[in-house]
Amino acid sequence: MTGEGIQAYWQSFLDMGVTGGRLDLVTFEERDDLAVQEGRHEVTNGSEVLDTGKFVDVSRRQPDGSWKFVIDIFNSSRTPAAD
Repeated sequence: MTGEGIQAYWQSFLDMGVTGGRLDLVTFEERDDLAVQEGRHEVTNGSEVLDTGKFVDVSRRQPDGSWKFVIDIFNSSRTPAAD
């Protein structure tokens, strides 16, 4: 994703009224050049909770020693609204 794509992605959250959020790490495991995180998230607008859910991230150590996400999955725990 380009810098413009990343900016557009996060701007869409702001356009929906998102003003904050929280990530709570449940598990973290690192083995060799892979790290896996599992957790829960919350998205808010002021004191109103807009969404809650779960996430899993997998990162791979790069040749320079830094880490890069290779898998980043977020799922809502809320029931979708009926059309």
